[in-house]
Amino acid sequence: MAALILLLVVAVLAFRIMTPDMRATLPRSIISAVSIAVASARKRGRQELAPFLEALRARTPRVWVTPAIVLVSVLVFLGLSFDHTGRSATALLVAWGGSVGPRTTNGEWWRLATMMVVHAGLVGLLVNMAAVIQVGCILERLVGRLAVVAVFVAAGLMGAVTMLALRPLAVSYGASSAVLGLYGMFAVAVIAGRLRRSELTIPVVAIRRCAWIAALVMFVSVTDQAGAAAADLVGFTVGIGLGIAMVATVPGGIPEPRRIAWSFGPAAVIAIAAAVPLHGIFDVEPELRRLVAMEQQTTHTYEAAATKFKSGAMNGAGLADAIDDAIVPVLQAANERFATITHVPPEDQPKLTDARRYLRLRIVSWTLRAQSLRESEVVEASPKSTGADPAAVFRARATARHRASELTRGKAESAEREALEIIDRLGATPPAAAGSD
Repeated sequence: MAALILLLVVAVLAFRIMTPDMRATLPRSIISAVSIAVASARKRGRQELAPFLEALRARTPRVWVTPAIVLVSVLVFLGLSFDHTGRSATALLVAWGGSVGPRTTNGEWWRLATMMVVHAGLVGLLVNMAAVIQVGCILERLVGRLAVVAVFVAAGLMGAVTMLALRPLAVSYGASSAVLGLYGMFAVAVIAGRLRRSELTIPVVAIRRCAWIAALVMFVSVTDQAGAAAADLVGFTVGIGLGIAMVATVPGGIPEPRRIAWSFGPAAVIAIAAAVPLHGIFDVEPELRRLVAMEQQTTHTYEAAATKFKSGAMNGAGLADAIDDAIVPVLQAANERFATITHVPPEDQPKLTDARRYLRLRIVSWTLRAQSLRESEVVEASPKSTGADPAAVFRARATARHRASELTRGKAESAEREALEIIDRLGATPPAAAGSD
């Protein structure tokens, strides 16, 4: 802090003793000095990198895996961008290989792999592909094509499973976890090169350049997608683990296929073991939308029958039969269907509980309403002579029937109010959000 204050004081004093002409040319002088320093740093960087790059090209003249990853990702992005089928952005991502719990865990496990080459935004695509080109080309020449493929796939799969566990109903996509896996292996290669120095030891200038892009990959991923930080951390950890297992011979040579297979195998087993408990994830939102539509339809059915009842074309018993025949069976079928729903994500469990309670209450409310209608329609035979006034007995019985009917109707309306409060709440539930790069 003291040195900074001293430097500031010196700068102020120097500025004060400058002539007006010197002050006028100061900005240009600063820009010129910075430009010279940057150019000099770049020149030194190229000089430091030249022997390393030559050694890499001598080991592996051409790279194939890295360009293939970039090409496939770009083609998928172009296909997605020019897909004018009218589907929503989320539906397009799923159609082009994005991972979403209800689809992935119900037989479409291949989405855990395809989501690595799906990008929704141009920024995410450019950043991830810049990282793949930069660090992928170095690793492909340094440790071999098979090692790069193994790390990219293993880290991407583990990142995809992590996102599936954290956000099962969101669409996940992007290569950031796989890219961070490459950076994990790159870090191991850096340390291995420092322990056994040779012309293939990664120079500091290459490390600095890769670090900038790695930070950008993390920033774009974390700011775009909830849960991405955990997935990327998993990917980076997988890269480190596989790097330790595979590049022990670097810089002495490229790992043998058998060594790569033995290293990749445990990672694949862990990914499968982590994915198995997620099998059969159920998205309850479509069922809730059908439930809301069913409420509207059953209400419309009742109102149509009630109109006939009010016009005299149907009596109370007929209206009760309409409820029993056209409304209650629909609700009972829906209740049976909801009873079979399992593997609902924890955040959706309260919605499922509310839906089941709504159905129970609605069945009770409609059943009681039909019962009250029938009670009000009961016509009893004239009372036998018991010495009591027949008219008084009839009035007493009619009053009792009316009270029973009103009590039943009150219970029906109470259950109906609670059921409608629940269905209103379920109908206002927003859809699940999509993930991103």
